[in-house]
Amino acid sequence: MTSIELRVAEAVKNSHLTYSEIARQTGAESSAVSKWAKTGKISVNYLAKLCLVLEIDPRYFLYNNHEVIFKGRVLINDFDRIIDVVNKSQERLLNELKEIKDLSD
Repeated sequence: MTSIELRVAEAVKNSHLTYSEIARQTGAESSAVSKWAKTGKISVNYLAKLCLVLEIDPRYFLYNNHEVIFKGRVLINDFDRIIDVVNKSQERLLNELKEIKDLSD
């Protein structure tokens, strides 16, 4: 599965709605929602509808974020990976600041 497909499957499985309710609200068949949960394969049109139904920011599927936004709450999917990303970002920032300082000396 691609990273987008993994996030689609995860969002469907972890939603507060049943597959039948997701199907009803998106206009899809229940079997399609079950397929989304298993494979993550979804059309662009249904992905847009799924975002509306689950109240997920579409950027979650498009970018390599490790947070899912449900109804204004952030649910952390992989806390350790987030900490690792933050630590690496901080290290890069510190290195860049040191380079800038060295250039100005």
